[in-house]
Amino acid sequence: MATQDYNVGTPLGPDPRAVQDLEAIDTYVRTQARPRIAQWPDSLAQIQDYEKWRQGLSWWIDMFVMVNDTMRTAKNKRDAINVAQHNVLPETAVVEPGAFVSPPPLPKKPGPSGFQLLLGGGLIGAVAAAIVFWRKR
Repeated sequence: MATQDYNVGTPLGPDPRAVQDLEAIDTYVRTQARPRIAQWPDSLAQIQDYEKWRQGLSWWIDMFVMVNDTMRTAKNKRDAINVAQHNVLPETAVVEPGAFVSPPPLPKKPGPSGFQLLLGGGLIGAVAAAIVFWRKR
């Protein structure tokens, strides 16, 4: 999986992508992983580990300065929860970054060729010349 680099925070705040991604992981752990503890009791340790780690994050150091390390750790902890809950895609379903099937090219719309345009323009010119010649007579 490709790693996304986050920007170091600015006076306006941390990189908004990092804030959104971390909130998404928090929401996932709270609404998806935690309710599945009854089905996967071994995952409780990973969930509690994530929650304890998350509560210990500092806003300045972890979200502004060390944001890439913070996000890498968050994603690794989320992945550990997924493994404990058997919520992982089989290897055959995962492809390397950049490997995708491109859609077929769009079919060309039938339209006039360059020769047809030239011929049509010549005919229009000939008709215009005939009208001018006709009026002068």
